Amino acid sequence: MPDLPVLYEEDGHVAIITLNRPPKNLWSEEVAQLLHQALCRLAEGEARVGVICANGDNFTMGADLYDFPKDVGLCIPGAGAPSSKPLVAAVNGWCLGASISLIQMCDLCVASASTKFKYPEAKLGVAMGMIAGMVSRIPHKVAMEMILLGEVIGAQRAYEVGLVNKVVADGEQLKAALEYARTLADNAPLVIARLRSLANKILPPNPAIEAYRSEAELAAMKNSQDFKEGIASLQQKRKATFTGK
Repeated sequence: MPDLPVLYEEDGHVAIITLNRPPKNLWSEEVAQLLHQALCRLAEGEARVGVICANGDNFTMGADLYDFPKDVGLCIPGAGAPSSKPLVAAVNGWCLGASISLIQMCDLCVASASTKFKYPEAKLGVAMGMIAGMVSRIPHKVAMEMILLGEVIGAQRAYEVGLVNKVVADGEQLKAALEYARTLADNAPLVIARLRSLANKILPPNPAIEAYRSEAELAAMKNSQDFKEGIASLQQKRKATFTGK
């Protein structure tokens, strides 16, 4: 439905995931859940590449302080969401907070000329730490300036330090991102998958993401039918019948 805060559509082999809470596109609990679902749909479906964009004047102005997401990591590719297929980001206006963690996990990024990146968590008082991976993607001192000082990084400087691939005129970011995406979709999927896998292995692991994955796996195990069966079998003094679910 068009009034959903996250939209998903497919155009050929390209999936378009759109943040749809203009003008601020704040991340709420519902946004986190729907973005997670959209990324899972991309991973499981026929689309070969995803584009993440936003309706309105801003990609996102951060978290909704009145409906703060319980688990932001749920919608970060490679952490709580799958990242088995290439992702292209099309950003504009403000790109604040956890959305920068999302951008850094995308394979390519197009920014409109007026885009401003800012990571203000040091002023908020909480951070999951997934942003720390930025030090392996752009120059160390620039990354520290962004994540410790909360300084604004404009589109042109973001391009110069390698955070984005291309800067375009305002309003042209989605068109440019789709050009990247369609080129990716036309290329050999097995080659794309292998090269992405090898490239990701070269990047240093992010301890925050590794810890998040471990906690998620443990939580899934605790909520499994097998765990309930194991407890019941001990209580009833019988052999457990596990199903792997």
